[in-house]
Amino acid sequence: MRDLATLLIQWNDDFQPRFEVVKERNLCCKVMNYLIKLAADKSKYIFNINIEIVATLMIKWKHVVILDKITLCNMLSVPETKEGSHLWKMNAIQIAALASSFDVPVLTTEEQKTHTQGDHHFKLQSIQEDGKVD
Repeated sequence: MRDLATLLIQWNDDFQPRFEVVKERNLCCKVMNYLIKLAADKSKYIFNINIEIVATLMIKWKHVVILDKITLCNMLSVPETKEGSHLWKMNAIQIAALASSFDVPVLTTEEQKTHTQGDHHFKLQSIQEDGKVD
């Protein structure tokens, strides 16, 4: 993860994605949400570095990126009996805290369809058994 993200951070110095360009915005969202899924690690050192990398990209892309609410809720909902559940939960908590600090929207796919820049509410809701968000 570190090598890919470092490349993205360096690349971002020459390129600033634009919110109004849907292709750029969607690519940044896909990359950010993918990196979030990779951030958790059993090594505290690697976990902290991964969170720092995600935070750096989130700051640089906060005007275009939207985090996937379902992914974060799923991480928070991992049963305690599942090995590594604490890693997923801590990862989600860290990412949610960063999103709140940097004013990055956390939305479902449906909410993203009506999202406009600067118009969002940071609110993680629970997911029902059928996969729908309350």
